[in-house]
Amino acid sequence: MTQRELFCGQKSRHPSMEAQDWMKLCFQAAFGAEHLALDPAAAQNYLREEFEKTPAGSGPLYEEISEETVRVNLGAWKREGLPEEWLLRMFLQTAENPPKEGERRFRELTELVTDILREGQTTAGSAAPGQTKKEAAAAEGSAGGAIGPGQPEKEETDTEGPAGGVASLRQWKEYLAAYPLDNPHAVHHSESYRAAEKPAYRLVCRRFLRIFPVLRKLAELRADRGSGTVLVAALDGRSASGKTTLADQLQRVTGAGVIHMDDFFLPGELRIPERLAEPGGNVHYERFAEEVQPFLRKREPFSYRVFDCGKMALGEEQLVPGGELRIVEGAYSCHPKFGEYMDLRVFCDVESGEQERRILARNGAEMLGQFRERWIPLEERYFAAYGIREQAEILL
Repeated sequence: MTQRELFCGQKSRHPSMEAQDWMKLCFQAAFGAEHLALDPAAAQNYLREEFEKTPAGSGPLYEEISEETVRVNLGAWKREGLPEEWLLRMFLQTAENPPKEGERRFRELTELVTDILREGQTTAGSAAPGQTKKEAAAAEGSAGGAIGPGQPEKEETDTEGPAGGVASLRQWKEYLAAYPLDNPHAVHHSESYRAAEKPAYRLVCRRFLRIFPVLRKLAELRADRGSGTVLVAALDGRSASGKTTLADQLQRVTGAGVIHMDDFFLPGELRIPERLAEPGGNVHYERFAEEVQPFLRKREPFSYRVFDCGKMALGEEQLVPGGELRIVEGAYSCHPKFGEYMDLRVFCDVESGEQERRILARNGAEMLGQFRERWIPLEERYFAAYGIREQAEILL
């Protein structure tokens, strides 16, 4: 969606918006949660207090306000049974990484609001009941309504919105004239907006939206299994489909321990024709079954050895922290050799053209050739042989 469509969506969804609320929207869309980068302990206490006071709601889980930022609604988060600490971590990470060129973007957004309100005023002032904007414009033109040389511009009139809100171009311009555009600062919602909308949300970077389906399912599983149960999620999928990025985001939000299947590269002595002829035979599934599987369901930390592809030998140990959530990330993580060790199967997909573009950017032209000739065909054979994509509960 374009920025105009996102702002018009806010106008339709929240009819009590006044000039002050438009300014808050512009500031948040331009600067994100940068101004709210509080002490983590203080931010946690404030969220906990607001979360306790906010009833579970029926509205959307989030509302997009820009290409980088969304408002996550506390009432809907609570309704979904999602832990408040997950939202806190997303919020704090968002505050640490504000959008770039915020001041330039802020000015552009205030100009966009002016255009939207001018358009709304023209529609309200020109259209007769049941008349479309296009029909009203045509009627005005046929009646000689165009402004000619020497004619005064039409006076701006207030158009009061529903629910006590005022979507007035005049009021917006007055507010804008009094606001220090050279030194932008955050403002609160208007009193009428607070009374009508009862806003309770946190700003979160849009990139976190990809993990929302996984978070919802994990929260559901945790509620079903009870606290104290260690949950295991497996993230399988095609090369360059974002598996590692997804696992990293989940780790940052949930605190999960992550195991990477790339650490179980098949050693040279096992790379025999018979082994490589197996679908999924090019992963060291024996070592995974020995060093990882017995410990996945235990809350205590454990470690496994990482295969060093540069030396083609086992290298340093990787520590997996203790906790109630473990994520196994990478192609072959749902290999049938491992059985049903996971509580959740996720498949990360990517279109072939986009896959090659990402591999080229990440690994270079020479490695792209190797992926084309070797690694991608091996993965595809594994996916097809065992129905890996078809068995996934979540497709991303």
